[in-house]
Amino acid sequence: MQTKRTVFQSRLLPYLLLAPQLVITLIFFVWPAGQAVWQSFLRQDPFGMKDTFIWFANYTRLLSDADYLNALGVTVIFSVGVTLLSMGASLLLAVCVNRVIRSQRFYTTLLVWPYAWRPPPPAPLVVHVQPQRRHHSLWPRTSRL
Repeated sequence: MQTKRTVFQSRLLPYLLLAPQLVITLIFFVWPAGQAVWQSFLRQDPFGMKDTFIWFANYTRLLSDADYLNALGVTVIFSVGVTLLSMGASLLLAVCVNRVIRSQRFYTTLLVWPYAWRPPPPAPLVVHVQPQRRHHSLWPRTSRL
């Protein structure tokens, strides 16, 4: 299987084409992330007039908070669960499509389907991981008699 490879006549052209995306990434992603990390080492007065460098005090307080550690654990479980389920399903469908079978069109449709229908599948996982907090439910409440 041959692949087409783009060859630029000028060595400068690929860098010029890449430059706008790099500038946007630096301005809107890297710089704000750097500012957030820097400000996490500071304590600011309520009016924003004075900054005090406090080293890791914010992180120490954060990592000693039980609610934060619980939220972090739920986030890790949710992220790993969604990743394993979606990658496992995708791998299964890819193997099915790769084989020459009668219902190859059906499997091809199923392979593309998760990209069109992304948000609903993880919802039951959220309810399963943290069942005691259903006041922010994704489904409307039914009236109780």
